[in-house]
Amino acid sequence: MLLACLTAGITFAAPLDTERVPADVKWLVHIDFDALRDSEMGQKLAGPFLSHRGPGAKIRKLQQELGIDLTADLHSVTLYDTRFQRHHGLMQIRTNNLDQGRLLSKLREKHPDAAATDYRGHAIHTWVVGEGRKFAHEMSGCFHGEDTLLLSRDTDVLKRTIEVLDGAGESLPVDAELAAATVGGTILSMNVNGMVPREFPFRSPVMRQTKRLFMTVGESEGEVRMRAHLEANSSDTAENLATVVEGFRAMGMLRHGDDETGKRVFDGLTVEVDGATVEANWIMTPEDAEKVVDTMKKEHEKHREMRRERMERRREMMKAKREKS
Repeated sequence: MLLACLTAGITFAAPLDTERVPADVKWLVHIDFDALRDSEMGQKLAGPFLSHRGPGAKIRKLQQELGIDLTADLHSVTLYDTRFQRHHGLMQIRTNNLDQGRLLSKLREKHPDAAATDYRGHAIHTWVVGEGRKFAHEMSGCFHGEDTLLLSRDTDVLKRTIEVLDGAGESLPVDAELAAATVGGTILSMNVNGMVPREFPFRSPVMRQTKRLFMTVGESEGEVRMRAHLEANSSDTAENLATVVEGFRAMGMLRHGDDETGKRVFDGLTVEVDGATVEANWIMTPEDAEKVVDTMKKEHEKHREMRRERMERRREMMKAKREKS
């Protein structure tokens, strides 16, 4: 989705607005698509990505059906929740050309049993996703103003967001840790705070030993900058995490160090430890970032072709075995 929204031209910047987020969220992810479109990196990656048969076709189909051009209309997407739970949370989308009538028509067409309830003068629409299947679940959505769409499985966090947007609920303070200041040109920011191992829904040994995580990706002064700030449960954990980062850098230099671009890219990765805190920074030029993405794409296609060949050989072996028996 991130790369699907690249283009030139900005209507208004959409950095994180803490007044649109409930005060007690435990994690938060914000993507500023206006900053992405304005970045040199975004403009370099836009053409190759949108010309790809799969993403390009899906974006054109979405525009035809809903009237929203992801390459120009989408301003920001913010995801957050007041607890740590798998398949949970709320998505707040800000976009131009939010044709509510058209979207509701599509909803009723696909989910004729969708129901609507009123909350503070706003219609909350609820429908069942995957009805009749093992993982069927309810989804709720609500429009707020002319440019905002809210989506969530949890009507409680949805209602609390409506209260905040109406100015009737407590919003996230500007100086809150989850609203940590980011440099100009920040495209993606992620904040997770106050993690309790038994509450965390994923089996990640890193996250289960982390108190706080703050990550940003952006472009500033002609450089692509990635920053990760992690506060671990102990200094030993912090040292181990730093060793992992340094090992990744060493492997990268071994594999790509003979290439001028590869050497520059991995030279730009640094990590520092201060007690139980780890901070990693990765800086590269937009041109090098473009080459990295291109290399990753080629590697992905190579491995996908290898998997396809393995599956084909397996099918042939099974066919030969059946014929023999």
